[in-house]
Amino acid sequence: MEKLVVLLNKEIVDELVLDKGEVVLGRESGNDFQLNDSSVSRRHVKFTRIMSDFLVEDLGSTNGISLNGKAVSKQMLKSGDIIKVGKFRLRYLKEEPSGDGPVESQPVQEGAKAPAKAVKQKAVSRKATLHFVSGPDEGRVEELRKGLFTIGRPGEGVGTVTSRAAGFFLLHLGGELHPKVNGVAVEGGGAQLSDGDLIEVGEHRVRISIQSDG
Repeated sequence: MEKLVVLLNKEIVDELVLDKGEVVLGRESGNDFQLNDSSVSRRHVKFTRIMSDFLVEDLGSTNGISLNGKAVSKQMLKSGDIIKVGKFRLRYLKEEPSGDGPVESQPVQEGAKAPAKAVKQKAVSRKATLHFVSGPDEGRVEELRKGLFTIGRPGEGVGTVTSRAAGFFLLHLGGELHPKVNGVAVEGGGAQLSDGDLIEVGEHRVRISIQSDG
């Protein structure tokens, strides 16, 4: 479960559970959550679920937003992040599912071998390069190591390439036109990308190259 703890002058004033795919905050009462202060725009910030995480995005507000003290327009969140919206601070918390509880340690008899410790596998670091092969940005090259990269035009169709531990994924972020991978439309769950895949978002055609650093 994910939630936002709303703070004003270091005091907790409310909590908001992020139980929908999109949650919009702003000064207007018609938003999913109202922050009634003149420092907040009518529609200020949006939180969008992308797989098991959330993306925070400024909605063209007057005062903008900041993440952990740094101004951003959109950014993937991790538990503990602080988003500043006007006079308010929103602490994003993600509760991980609990396991089966602590396992009691068993005494080791004299002369017996101690149980072997589990070996933690090192995650393989990956990077991706996006080659715009046709469309308005033809010839453009972008490197993506972490976070996300958006492709498309708001109001028509926007896709995002995002990095996860399992690899790189393409997701539909907004608009009527759904992005495609090798000619197949991407639905709500997104699509994992492989080296050489062709991404289509509106007029944009982008070839992705994925390399492993390890």
